[in-house]
Amino acid sequence: MQEKSVMKDESGAALLIVTILSVLLALLGMSMIFDSMTEVSMSNELENQKKARVNAETGYSAQKNALRMSNLTALLQSTTPVPRYMNYPVPTPGTTADEYFQRNPIAPKEAMNIDFENPPSRMATLTVNGFLTPGEGVSLGNGGRYWAKISDNDDGDGDPTIDVDGIVYLRALGIQRIGAGQISTYGGTVKNSVGIIEGVLKRDKTLEFNSSFTIYGPDALPASGMNLFAGGAFEIDGYDHPTMTLADLLAGADVHTTDSDGDGLPDDTAGIDVIFDDSGGGDGETLRNTINDDLTVGQANNIEGNQSDYGGTPSLRDATEGVRNDPNPDARNLFDATYLMGFISKTAAVADLKLADGTNYTGSDLGTDAAPQITYCEGDCRLGGSSSGAGVLIVRGRLRFEAAFAYHGLILVVGEGNFDMNGSNVGILGGLFVAKTLDNGDGTWSYGTPSFTVAGNSNFYYQASGIGMGFGLLPLKRLTWREVFPELEPPY
Repeated sequence: MQEKSVMKDESGAALLIVTILSVLLALLGMSMIFDSMTEVSMSNELENQKKARVNAETGYSAQKNALRMSNLTALLQSTTPVPRYMNYPVPTPGTTADEYFQRNPIAPKEAMNIDFENPPSRMATLTVNGFLTPGEGVSLGNGGRYWAKISDNDDGDGDPTIDVDGIVYLRALGIQRIGAGQISTYGGTVKNSVGIIEGVLKRDKTLEFNSSFTIYGPDALPASGMNLFAGGAFEIDGYDHPTMTLADLLAGADVHTTDSDGDGLPDDTAGIDVIFDDSGGGDGETLRNTINDDLTVGQANNIEGNQSDYGGTPSLRDATEGVRNDPNPDARNLFDATYLMGFISKTAAVADLKLADGTNYTGSDLGTDAAPQITYCEGDCRLGGSSSGAGVLIVRGRLRFEAAFAYHGLILVVGEGNFDMNGSNVGILGGLFVAKTLDNGDGTWSYGTPSFTVAGNSNFYYQASGIGMGFGLLPLKRLTWREVFPELEPPY
């Protein structure tokens, strides 16, 4: 009997051990399954977060390119109706947190919780300044979407809708639809991963000239013939013409502005500006005197403007010191030939039309007022035959005008620095810049002596807005770039 009792005890103990082992193995298996599910969930979450960031980067890049041809103040003052679907916390107005928050196209809390493919009823419609996308965002398919807006920096004017210094924040918010969640919120169970990208962008104003004809160099030589100026039919008008068209001006009408800002002082504009950064050698004095000495009395009367080193006419001045003291810090970049050529190279990379060296162009594909463009000629370029254009024209070799040609915007003859205007009925409304640049062979550049000849029925008319249209086509510089996280900007 005692043996049977012992055997029963051993059998019961074995069963208990087996049961415990089975439970432990089951728990271990469940733990492994749970860990596996967690890893898959974390992997999916990480993948969706990456997609959201890529969607934000897509929006950032697209809108940065779109800013090329925009008026930043007009965009800051534009308004877009943006739907609001939920209550979300807003930082205290006037705080740094609120400043960051207001740069978001939509609230991150809302971006995280709303199913934008099937949105709930909106609570309200917000009117938002500086929006670059539709209020509902831009769908990228497969649950991806982005929004973007610009905001003004603190440029000292106290008005967030007016750009003074050409600097703005561009912020893009991207989402990636995750799918059904475990709880229902705000009319749906879908959640989104959110990515936010922000850059500080600046419009380069190096080429914001204050004359119809600007020349950089220690001196100047004739591009053709014996003189810089030939005949007396040309006109170089340094007054601003904000409301005039080139056609009207060429037809004889001339309504110009002498005090565009209404401060009671004449505008700081001239017919011809000369610039050369050499304070120890008199700056552009030699170049200015060379031009003045070349002019006959009749020719001098054809150069007019608000500012001059010679009284009323010719409106000719050495603008070097003005560039040094210009409140626009970009202006001093003009003294650096290496900077200028880098700037030209970047602009050429995004040119709408590229012309080969030696091009004799007689078409009309150089841009229009409605669709201005960047035209880049790698070397010598001859224009005429009733050609016209608008935007920015860059010529690295010799630029020669023949027959009829009309251009609205900014013309840069940089490289060989050779400009020859002999044609009849040639007109430029905006500004022209001529400079000879020399390759030093070590990645740097320096300035040389440019060549130009103005002859025939050649007409230059200054227009600040025309120059602005030209450099407005140039890509904005990125000063800073960052990805925004909740840890950086609470409340997110």
